[in-house]
Amino acid sequence: MKNKENKENRINELLDANPELLVMEGFNDCIIGVTRRIRSEDHFAYSIKRIIKKLMADGTSYEDAYEFFEYNQLGAWVGESTPCFIHDEDI
Repeated sequence: MKNKENKENRINELLDANPELLVMEGFNDCIIGVTRRIRSEDHFAYSIKRIIKKLMADGTSYEDAYEFFEYNQLGAWVGESTPCFIHDEDI
Protein backbone atom coordinates (compact mmCIF):
# COMPACT_ATOMS: atom_id res chain seq x y z
CA MET A 1 0.00 0.00 0.00
CA LYS A 2 2.79 2.40 0.87
CA ASN A 3 4.51 1.81 -2.49
CA LYS A 4 1.26 2.60 -4.29
CA GLU A 5 0.91 5.84 -2.32
CA ASN A 6 4.55 6.72 -3.02
CA LYS A 7 4.02 6.08 -6.73
CA GLU A 8 0.89 8.27 -6.83
CA ASN A 9 2.76 11.01 -4.96
CA ARG A 10 5.66 10.78 -7.43
CA ILE A 11 3.29 10.91 -10.43
CA ASN A 12 1.60 14.00 -8.93
CA GLU A 13 5.01 15.64 -8.36
CA LEU A 14 5.94 14.99 -11.98
CA LEU A 15 2.61 16.41 -13.18
CA ASP A 16 3.07 19.51 -11.00
CA ALA A 17 6.55 20.05 -12.45
CA ASN A 18 5.47 19.33 -16.02
CA PRO A 19 1.73 19.83 -16.60
CA GLU A 20 2.20 18.89 -20.27
CA LEU A 21 2.65 15.23 -19.29
CA LEU A 22 -0.41 13.20 -20.19
CA VAL A 23 -1.76 10.26 -18.24
CA MET A 24 -4.18 7.53 -19.21
CA GLU A 25 -6.93 7.73 -16.62
CA GLY A 26 -7.13 4.59 -14.50
CA PHE A 27 -3.72 3.26 -15.57
CA ASN A 28 -1.30 5.00 -13.16
CA ASP A 29 -0.32 1.59 -11.80
CA CYS A 30 0.98 0.74 -15.28
CA ILE A 31 3.44 3.67 -15.43
CA ILE A 32 7.02 2.45 -15.25
CA GLY A 33 8.88 5.70 -15.83
CA VAL A 34 9.27 8.88 -17.81
CA THR A 35 11.05 9.00 -21.15
CA ARG A 36 13.24 11.91 -22.05
CA ARG A 37 15.21 12.79 -25.15
CA ILE A 38 16.62 15.92 -26.67
CA ARG A 39 14.22 18.25 -28.49
CA SER A 40 11.20 16.27 -27.33
CA GLU A 41 8.59 16.52 -24.62
CA ASP A 42 8.81 14.16 -21.66
CA HIS A 43 6.38 11.25 -21.79
CA PHE A 44 5.04 8.84 -19.22
CA ALA A 45 6.14 5.33 -20.16
CA TYR A 46 3.61 2.56 -19.64
CA SER A 47 4.20 -1.17 -19.36
CA ILE A 48 2.34 -2.97 -22.13
CA LYS A 49 2.37 -6.13 -20.01
CA ARG A 50 0.71 -4.34 -17.08
CA ILE A 51 -1.87 -2.66 -19.33
CA ILE A 52 -2.90 -5.97 -20.90
CA LYS A 53 -3.06 -7.63 -17.48
CA LYS A 54 -5.26 -4.79 -16.19
CA LEU A 55 -7.56 -5.00 -19.22
CA MET A 56 -7.87 -8.76 -18.72
CA ALA A 57 -8.75 -8.43 -15.02
CA ASP A 58 -12.48 -8.34 -15.78
CA GLY A 59 -12.36 -11.58 -17.76
CA THR A 60 -11.49 -10.13 -21.18
CA SER A 61 -9.43 -12.49 -23.34
CA TYR A 62 -5.80 -11.67 -24.14
CA GLU A 63 -6.68 -11.16 -27.79
CA ASP A 64 -9.51 -8.72 -27.03
CA ALA A 65 -7.43 -6.87 -24.44
CA TYR A 66 -4.52 -6.50 -26.87
CA GLU A 67 -6.82 -5.36 -29.67
CA PHE A 68 -8.36 -2.73 -27.35
CA PHE A 69 -4.90 -1.58 -26.25
CA GLU A 70 -3.57 -1.43 -29.80
CA TYR A 71 -6.47 0.58 -31.16
CA ASN A 72 -7.47 2.82 -28.22
CA GLN A 73 -4.20 3.41 -26.39
CA LEU A 74 -1.23 2.66 -28.63
CA GLY A 75 -3.08 4.07 -31.63
CA ALA A 76 -4.16 7.29 -29.95
CA TRP A 77 -2.16 10.40 -30.83
CA VAL A 78 -3.05 13.27 -28.51
CA GLY A 79 -0.13 15.58 -29.19
CA GLU A 80 3.58 15.79 -28.45
CA SER A 81 3.10 14.50 -24.89
CA THR A 82 1.30 11.33 -25.96
CA PRO A 83 2.45 8.56 -23.62
CA CYS A 84 4.79 5.87 -24.87
CA PHE A 85 4.59 2.13 -24.31
CA ILE A 86 7.36 -0.27 -23.37
CA HIS A 87 7.53 -3.96 -24.18
CA ASP A 88 8.80 -5.02 -20.77
CA GLU A 89 9.02 -8.71 -21.52
CA ASP A 90 12.32 -10.53 -21.38
CA ILE A 91 14.16 -9.98 -24.64
